[in-house]
Order: sequence, then structure tokens, then C-alpha cells
Amino acid sequence: MPAFLSLAPGGKDQMGIIAHEDGADVSTITIYQLIRMLYNYLLIPPFLTFVLRRF
Repeated sequence: MPAFLSLAPGGKDQMGIIAHEDGADVSTITIYQLIRMLYNYLLIPPFLTFVLRRF
């Protein structure tokens, strides 16, 4: 269950609440959600800019 919650779309707060109710490690799931958000906000836009300018 924690792996599913770590990669599930949604906010950190909702996944933290679900993890707490499910008995999973809340800090691990929150960190995975934070890494996922940083990846989406910091790495994807430059990559898309590079690809779209190239083609």
C-alpha cells in the first residue's frame, strides 16, 4: 500500500491523511510525493522546452 500512495496523484496532504489512516509511514510517503512534485515542476518544463525547440 505505501508504494501505491507514494506514486498516486493528489496532494501531499490527502496522501498523508490516507497513509496515517492506513498505518503506513507518513514521512516516507510525503517525501515521495515531494520528489514527484519537484520532478514535475523542475525537470519536465526544461526538457519539454528543449525537445520542442529541437523539433
